[in-house]
Amino acid sequence: MAKYTKRSINNQILNALTEGKNQNDVRDMFIMTQMTNDMTEEKSTYQLPPSVSEINVYMLGNNVIDQADFSIQKINSNVLISAYRLIVKISPICTLYLEKSRLSIKEKSHQIIKVKINDKNIATTYLRNYRIEDIVKWIIRQKENFDTYLNEWETVVKTISKKVKTNNLALLAIKATFSDAMKDYPNIKYMFIEQKRRVRIKVHLPNNKLGLYVDAWWGSYKQRLPEQIKELKLLIDVHSKTQLKDFFIIR
Repeated sequence: MAKYTKRSINNQILNALTEGKNQNDVRDMFIMTQMTNDMTEEKSTYQLPPSVSEINVYMLGNNVIDQADFSIQKINSNVLISAYRLIVKISPICTLYLEKSRLSIKEKSHQIIKVKINDKNIATTYLRNYRIEDIVKWIIRQKENFDTYLNEWETVVKTISKKVKTNNLALLAIKATFSDAMKDYPNIKYMFIEQKRRVRIKVHLPNNKLGLYVDAWWGSYKQRLPEQIKELKLLIDVHSKTQLKDFFIIR
């Protein structure tokens, strides 16, 4: 199972939050990445996974998860291999749903254990090529590690909130600087396109198909934007006297 890097996790969470996804759903997505990263190395050869009923039996008598917090539930599904799934309550806000399913790998259909956090498809991970002992140990570790996951979630949210606030301030500064520089060009139309690491400014000349792009990067706009504006003004002056219809990207 591939591991999630800190950078990929932060980007995934940032994108989800800025897209307006429900914060509890995003939290579950984050917890899924932590649970996936906690998986041990898979066996090198394909191994038929145990049934959820067998996993349930192996969990009996463990000293971490109370027996009242896990149970077998019958389900109706034409997709899953088994008509049953194992439900494990990790915390008041997190329940794992384990189902036996199929995963296509290199044109072969392998049986796997699919794990969904709070029964959400957006927070799904997979257990494949693991012995039943390893699966049970993994489930128990998630109970033991859950408070750590929540602490890390709060840290990530604070970091992202600070980054978003910084980017918002940069966006306002870029808009103010560019708009002030364009006040001498009342016929020039432009729009700001906010992207992950920059603001792309799209400029259109009047009565012309000519388009100019200015890329203002979050980390360097203070140093680069004044020079980019000078270059832009020069291009506007030159191309306003020609019939060229090229598109330029000013970096």
